[in-house]
Amino acid sequence: MAGVVGGLATAAAKMPGRWGNAVVEVLLLQKRDFDNVLKASIMKTWEEIREAMAGFHYFEHWGEVALRETCILAKISHFKTGDTILGDGHGQPNMAYFLIRGRARLIQHLLLVPKVSSTGLVKYRCLPPGTTTFPAGTQTHFMQVAVFSKGECFGIGRHTSGPRPSGCSGEDMQDRRVVAATPVSALLVPRYVLQQRGHGNLWARIRRFLNSRFPSQDALLKHFLNGRDWAKYRRDLVMHLLQGRPPLADTTVHDVPLSLRTRDWIPLEKHSCYELGRLPDPRASRWRAAREERAAVERRVAAAKREQRAELAFKARERAAQRGVKFA
Repeated sequence: MAGVVGGLATAAAKMPGRWGNAVVEVLLLQKRDFDNVLKASIMKTWEEIREAMAGFHYFEHWGEVALRETCILAKISHFKTGDTILGDGHGQPNMAYFLIRGRARLIQHLLLVPKVSSTGLVKYRCLPPGTTTFPAGTQTHFMQVAVFSKGECFGIGRHTSGPRPSGCSGEDMQDRRVVAATPVSALLVPRYVLQQRGHGNLWARIRRFLNSRFPSQDALLKHFLNGRDWAKYRRDLVMHLLQGRPPLADTTVHDVPLSLRTRDWIPLEKHSCYELGRLPDPRASRWRAAREERAAVERRVAAAKREQRAELAFKARERAAQRGVKFA
């Protein structure tokens, strides 16, 4: 079946083969129309992918033909902060992800079953991945396994769905997901393209490196228990130190000596509720008496100084009169 719509021809046919009969739809476009409509946008996309591939040393030794074919099959995806890039039914498990921009976290959740021993000690047992039945009291905890940044990759290996062997984590996304910590841009390349052009068993070595760097489920459980014990010890230590201290006294600004209060200005917002007038201050009368007493002392000192100056001026006049000097 074929038809022409707006100058574009579409065709659909049944293609028998070893995979059975499959319906294939093909968009037929004349080269002149392709050059006028699609070539500019497609070339721009290919240039962006080519530029992104140039930032990874994995593709340095690829030939021109391999790079061009990869530009046709690869794509660039963008993710917002908090988006799940891969795992939990998100993402494309047949693609390898190369981070162009941003940071992402590899998060794994642990299913823990607490058990109290006869001595009162709580022990935790970790359920294997893929468990469908959960005992009573099962707890779910999320642990950050790794942080991916610009220039790193993940999703290189096969994403198995069954339980993984003990000590094998790596590229297995069972109970794991990659979440964007910041806005992320990633280059997605089909994994079969990488396998076809993996010189020197490159991608297998990368998978082994990831397996050696990512902790296993047992290591995560041990890290979780150590962190829990440290948090409990820190909380108990702080409470012990606080309980050993005497209760705080009801100290206000009125307990500061008057000489210091008149010399150093104390902001009103730091005064007590008595100073702000919210409650009647039982020591307000004492404070006013002290202020009045200081004012009286200052007045007496000023009067004494005036008398002393007058006496000095009188004596000066007498000495001048004896010498025959007249004052105006």
